[in-house]
Amino acid sequence: MNNEERNIERHADGEIRADERPLAQRTPVPGAEGTPGARGKVVVMRRKKSFSSNDFAIEDENGDEMGAIVEAERKAPRFFRAFRDFDIGGPRIGLRARITRKTLKPRGVRTLYAVVGPDGSPLAEVRIRTTFIGKIVIVPTEGKPMELRMKGLRRFEVVSLESKAKIAAGDLRTRKGVRIALEFSPDVSSEWQALIMTAALAFDLTRRIRSAFFSSSVLSRFLTRQFLRD
Repeated sequence: MNNEERNIERHADGEIRADERPLAQRTPVPGAEGTPGARGKVVVMRRKKSFSSNDFAIEDENGDEMGAIVEAERKAPRFFRAFRDFDIGGPRIGLRARITRKTLKPRGVRTLYAVVGPDGSPLAEVRIRTTFIGKIVIVPTEGKPMELRMKGLRRFEVVSLESKAKIAAGDLRTRKGVRIALEFSPDVSSEWQALIMTAALAFDLTRRIRSAFFSSSVLSRFLTRQFLRD
C-alpha cells in the first residue's frame, strides 16, 4: 500500500469515526476552524403559495428539492388547531424530526417549540423570548445554544451564544410568496442546518401572527371610528 492509498484509507476511517460521534462533537463551532472568506452551503425555504399554508419546500441554491417542512395531520379542523405540529425531513436533509409547540414554557419564553426525533427522543428546543422583537434561541440537547438575531427588517443571522461566532445568515423575501434564503458558515453539519431551519419556521410563524394581529387592530380601530361617526 503506497502513501496515497494510506491517506485515502485514513480519511475514510476518520469520516466513519466522525459519524459515530455525538451530534455536538460532529458540529465544530463555525469561525474557530473555518477558512476565512469561505462560502458555506446555501439553502432556500420556499413557502407553498396558499393563503393558509405553513408548509415549506426546501431547495438548494440550484432550485433542486432537498426536503420539506410540512404541517402534521390533525383530526381537528384547521380553525381549531391552537398548537400546530410540523415534520421536517427529506432525502437531503440531515434530520428527520417532529416540531411541536408546547404549552408549558420557562419564564421569559413566549412560545416554545420542541424538536424530537422519530423515536421521540428530544433533539432541541426553539424558544421565542418575550421581547418586542421576539428573539429566537435554539437550545440543542447536545451542544451550545444559538440565537437568531434580526439585522434589519428582513435580514437575520444565527450566532453562537457562547463564542458569538456567526453560524448562518438569513434573508427573508415576501414578494411573490415567502422565501427564506439561508447561507451557513463552513463546517456546519446538516443536523445543525436542519435545527436552524426550524428556527426560521418559528420566525415566519411569529411574523405572520404579529402581522395578522396588527392588521386586525388597525381594522378594528377604523371600524370603530366609522361606527362612532355614524
